[in-house]
Order: sequence, then C-alpha cells, then structure tokens
Amino acid sequence: MIKELSNIYLDLMDKFLEKLQMPHVRYADDFVVLSKDEITAHKIKELLQTFLKTLDLSLEESKTKVTNIKEGFVFLGVHFVGKNRFVDNERLQKSISHLHTLAKTKLGFKAYIDELNTYLQALKNYYLKIIIPNSTQHQMLKDHLIDSISHKVFLNKSNKNINTKKEFKILLEQINFNILFDLQEINDKIELIIAKAYEKYLANKSYKETTTKIDKKKNIYAKKFANDSTLHISKEGLFLGISKNKFVIKEFGKVQNSFAFDKVSRIILEGKGILISTDVIKKSVENNITIDFINRDALSYASLITHKSSVTQNINKQAKILETPFQLYLATQFIKGKAKNQINYLKYLDKYHKILDENILKMQTILNKIDTAQNVSQLMGFEGSISALYWESLRLVIEVPFEKRVTFGAKDIVNSSLNYGYAILYGKVQHSLVHAGLSLNISFLHSIDGNKPTLTFDMIEEFRTFIVDRTIISMINKDEPIKLANDGLLTKSSRQLISKNIKEKLGSYTMWKKESQKVENIIQIQCHKLAKTIEDNTIPYKPFIGKY
Repeated sequence: MIKELSNIYLDLMDKFLEKLQMPHVRYADDFVVLSKDEITAHKIKELLQTFLKTLDLSLEESKTKVTNIKEGFVFLGVHFVGKNRFVDNERLQKSISHLHTLAKTKLGFKAYIDELNTYLQALKNYYLKIIIPNSTQHQMLKDHLIDSISHKVFLNKSNKNINTKKEFKILLEQINFNILFDLQEINDKIELIIAKAYEKYLANKSYKETTTKIDKKKNIYAKKFANDSTLHISKEGLFLGISKNKFVIKEFGKVQNSFAFDKVSRIILEGKGILISTDVIKKSVENNITIDFINRDALSYASLITHKSSVTQNINKQAKILETPFQLYLATQFIKGKAKNQINYLKYLDKYHKILDENILKMQTILNKIDTAQNVSQLMGFEGSISALYWESLRLVIEVPFEKRVTFGAKDIVNSSLNYGYAILYGKVQHSLVHAGLSLNISFLHSIDGNKPTLTFDMIEEFRTFIVDRTIISMINKDEPIKLANDGLLTKSSRQLISKNIKEKLGSYTMWKKESQKVENIIQIQCHKLAKTIEDNTIPYKPFIGKY
C-alpha cells in the first residue's frame, strides 16, 4: 500500500502501525506499508483510514494503491518490481532537466563545474546506487551529461569567454566524469564534447545568413500543424506522460498542461532533450496517433508509427507502384542522381588532371538518353554504360593500382576501401528509410528480393559518389595509411580510418538548396521525400545532387 499525505506530523501513525506489528517505511508524508497478502493489506488500509480520521487526516484515494510487489510500485522516485529496483522515469527526467538547466545558467565556467560536480556527487550518492551500469537509464544520463556540457562549451565559445580548445580541455578535465564513465574513456568523451560544441558553433554561424528562411520554414510547418488536434512540444526538458486518462506535459515533475486522448491525433516533438514515456507510445498506438520528431529547422527526421496502420499502408502503396510507369519514373530519378553526381565529381577532378573531358562528354551524352528508356532493364543498361566510363576515368587519376570495379571478393586497396565505405553508408540509408515508414523489401530500380533490403540499394545510388567515392579517392591520393593484411582484407587500423572519415563526411555540412545542411540530415530528408512521393504520386521526387 503506497500513499502520499499532505501532513508531515505522522509520528502517531507510525506508533499505530508499530502496535499492529505492520512493517512500514515513511519519509515525510510518503510511506509504504508491507503485508503478506492482499486481504491483510485492505484490512490495514481500512484501519488506517479510521485512525487518521481521529487526527483530522485522510488517505487521498487517487494516490493510495494496494498492489502486489510483482506488479511494482514507486516510492521516493524508485520503482520496485519484484526483487528489482530502478529509478522512476519522471524522477530521472528531473535529474536530466537539471543538467541542462545548469548548462544554461550565466555561471562562469569554473563556477558551473563546481555546481555540476556537486550535483554529480548527489547522483552518485542516491540514484547511481540503484541504476545499473550500462543500462538504458545509465546511458541516458551519460548522453545528456555530454550534451549539456557541450552546450555550455558552445555558449562560452559563442560569447568568446573562452577561445581555444586547449583552454576548454583543461577546464573539462576538472569535471568528475569518473562518476558516470570508465577512466579509460574520459579523454575521448572530453574530445567528443568539444567536437560537438564546435560543430554547433560553426553550424550556427552558417545558419545566421539563412535565419529568415529557416524562420519562414518553421512558420509554414507550424501553420500546417496548428490545430487543436496536434500536440506540439518544443521546449527542452519537458516530459510527456499519462495521468488520469490524459496526456500530460510536465516540467521538473510538475504538470504544465493536459490533453484528453480523443482530442489528439498527432504529437510533434521538436528539438532535443524532450522525454516521452512508453505509456504515451502504447496509447498512441491504440488511438492511431502519429508521433513525429523534427529538428530545430522544422525538418522531420523520424516518426513512430504502428505496423498495423501506416507501414502496412506504405507497403501497399509501394506495391501498387510496381509494373507501372511511375516505377520507371522513380527508377530513372535514382539513376539520374547517381549519374549526375558521377559526372560532377569527374568535372571536379578534371580541374586538376585535364584528361577526363572526353569520358565526361560520353557520359553526358548517355545521360541525355535516359528518359527514352522504356523499362527498368533498358535503364540499367544506360546506367551500366555510364558507370563503366566513370570507373575508367577514376582509374586514370587514382595514384595506386586499380584495374576495375569489384563488388565482391575484392583483394585490392581501392575496391576493398570502397566496399567498406558503402557498407557504412548502407546502414545510414537503411535506418533513414525505416524511419520514413517505407518497406525495405519493395524497390523500384533493383530486383525485389524478399531476403534483402533492396529499397536501400535504390536509395543509396544518389549518395555513393558524394559520400564514399570522393572520401576514399581523396584518402588514397593523400597517401593515408590504408593497407591490406596477408589475407587480402583491410587491416583493422585501415577499417577504423575509413570509418572515421566516412562518419566525418556524414557529419559535415554542404550547401544544398541554398542552405547549409548536414549530409546525414539530407539522407533523412530524401527518404521522407520519397515516402511523400509514394503517398502522393503527383509530388515529384528529385534526387540529391552534391556540390563538388
């Protein structure tokens, strides 16, 4: 039996329960009474209600619960289920919100570090004695600690209070990271914090020139969803949960607003640092409520949908496109994107080598014929001819032996490196397609294979050259240490180096549609655009063409 009382003078209640020989735990007006069975628990509840009336007190029914330990209960922010304990998510959210609030204060960096260390010690003395290391909650605390400190670094860099990475590193080394992190990973986390802060700082500089456009885009998005049925949350630190049969928005554990389930058809979570309970997800599934996630520029990057509704609908819509002229249209767009990127990259290389103009002209001539393809098979024929010229051109400018493109079983540095880079890109593209609600097994360019994510093969085409080819060729021509082991495969250090460079490329910014955009965000945007085109065939799909 769990209870919160509005009166703290409960010594008499303690003595009453002790007289009944009922074990209980109380802190202020929160208490738990333990019994061996449900019948006894209900009897104690009745006796307690009668006793409290003599003190002009009462049990508030909405906050009083008789429950089995197997079902669990929350006491002082800790969830007890059977023999297990974990911190209640709402209490954890308060701790996370406090981390972000600390970072936003006007405290100087040294004063901030002192406050942060004090709070981390408090976490160690309480919640971290309950939270299991490397659990979801533990990882959540670590992630938000990094994000909050990174924001503090960003603010100080922007305000020019601190100017160099070295100064930041010296200060960050004073934070008690060892409370959450292993000693051997602390240096890496400090580097990560500085990198994230500087990335945000540089991105902020890029976006200042296009603030008006971004604000306009945000306004368009806001108007699109501005109606009573849309629950739009954009403030960092808020928690969306359920209480008394309503969606509730909380800040620091206090309810700020509530909404009836039947009045909400869509939930939008904008920005970072917003928490959502699994109860909300379950209720949204039951009520067919879509949950959309958008970034600070009002661009959607993910959606939570049910396999019973939206995904099934998308599968049907994708399938209906097969064997229609619209399938050929989509396949053509993927190939155009690939070919234009290949041509543009060769034009870039030819500025320095002056030997590729003939092949570029041939490729452009074939590209101009692509719209005459009557079916996907003819389209693939055009693609094959363009790619053959592309790889022949690269062979002329790559400064290591490279005979031809080999996709499987490659034993040379160039092909092995390209294949490894593509594998990293596959994962990013596939993840974005899933979050766009598309079926990976229904494709429009590549032959459908129920055991392979062939739509990933389609979508990756427009990104291969810009993200992987350009990165790998640059690494090779700069003589970066890419090596093969005795078995003909890339060495571990080579794989790590390639992975680092590809991920850096994904995280870099490029000008696209007159705006500075992060490359990995462009992949997400393109996947969502494909989903919209599949939803409404009148919406054109335009492939990504990079700037070289």
